[in-house]
Amino acid sequence: MKRILKAIKNRLPESALERLRGVQALLRGVPYRKPGACHCHCCGRSFVGYMPIGKRIDTDVLFAANTGKAHVAHSICPYCRSLPRHRAEARLIAGWLDAGTTPQRVLAFAPEKAVLAYLHKLGLRPVTADLIADNVDIHVDIEDTKLPKNSFDLIICNHVLEHVHNCGKALAELHRILAPGGVLLCTVPMDYNREHTLEDASARSAAQRLKTFGQADHVRLFGKDIIPLLASVFDMEIFDGSRTDPVNIPLVGPSALDYNLVFVCRKTKQPPVRGHT
Repeated sequence: MKRILKAIKNRLPESALERLRGVQALLRGVPYRKPGACHCHCCGRSFVGYMPIGKRIDTDVLFAANTGKAHVAHSICPYCRSLPRHRAEARLIAGWLDAGTTPQRVLAFAPEKAVLAYLHKLGLRPVTADLIADNVDIHVDIEDTKLPKNSFDLIICNHVLEHVHNCGKALAELHRILAPGGVLLCTVPMDYNREHTLEDASARSAAQRLKTFGQADHVRLFGKDIIPLLASVFDMEIFDGSRTDPVNIPLVGPSALDYNLVFVCRKTKQPPVRGHT
């Protein structure tokens, strides 16, 4: 029976699979939607608790690296399915709006539904971009977008840089298309105990990359050197969602830097020329 269900699933288009995942999440979230003290800044709802993120290989790899054991984190909003990084970004954007700053031109790479829903609720209509995904406005290579320079006031780039061939080139391109004074919100999966980013050119197959980096389509596992790398291109601050509101984010997941830290990168200087990762 499992093989039959898997075969059916493999034949379904991505749009149908996404709807199916939405129905599954809706049903799984029922026990967590009772009135409670938890609050989601993306959808604005309150509830009794967050849903488990599920047993994912990349999560387990990061847990093993950071705590020595695997774990299933409860961190998904039972209504909008936001993750801690999404809620941290919502807190940031809400703060800008309260201060009278509204980004008009917004670009979202590999857009995530919870973030898009939050932006739409604010009346913002971001341009969505991806290399291959179907449900986006434009298809671009983040290393060479061909977009005009200084095009966007805000760029959201969640869990993208671990997929690209040349991270340095991608950052230079993001700097180029960001308007002066604009902001890049960036998050990456990261091993907090690792000083240097792990890259291994010999990990070519999906199975090898899964074992080495924690996910079959990743080409690196970031270490703490991502922080000076970003700071060399942008004026960069770190927003730690876990330190703002324990009700909003009661459990952060396998790595504080993976699920809580948002790198807030402002374009106020010229980036260095980068021809390598």
